[in-house]
Amino acid sequence: MNKRKQVFLLGAGFSKAINPAYPLMNELCTDIREQLELGNDTISAHYKTEIPENIKNNVEHLLTYLSTDFPWKQENNYTDRALYERISRMIGQHFQQLDKNGEHNNLFDRLIAGFLENPHCDIITLNYDVLIEKAMEKYVKNNGQPYLPWERLYSYPLSW
Repeated sequence: MNKRKQVFLLGAGFSKAINPAYPLMNELCTDIREQLELGNDTISAHYKTEIPENIKNNVEHLLTYLSTDFPWKQENNYTDRALYERISRMIGQHFQQLDKNGEHNNLFDRLIAGFLENPHCDIITLNYDVLIEKAMEKYVKNNGQPYLPWERLYSYPLSW
């Protein structure tokens, strides 16, 4: 029997289909910026005075900037790393508050089940998060499967 290949392409905004309360990137950026602007500690002061204005409205660019060892940033590297950690925690807390009960849409369960049960199914995501991996771990645990087939997750060799 000739099986048809199924491919699910998850683009920007896909998380909204999982939980309508999840923010789009611009909404998340606004929330993060507002929190940092209101802070009155050393890390918030570093954000307000040392971070270029042109990257403050894009949390992806901001995190990249903070995690990159540019030669001109040597004296701020530790503060940049502290700010990176703070923003990462803020993002995690933001999503945990929105999903207090750990619920997610039935659509996601069906997507994960389809992938795990069908070797002719691929999921491609354009997002930077690990939402797919975390959902698969949860699905496997909740459905009594012995393990997550990690070898199927990344058919393209990853480099660190």
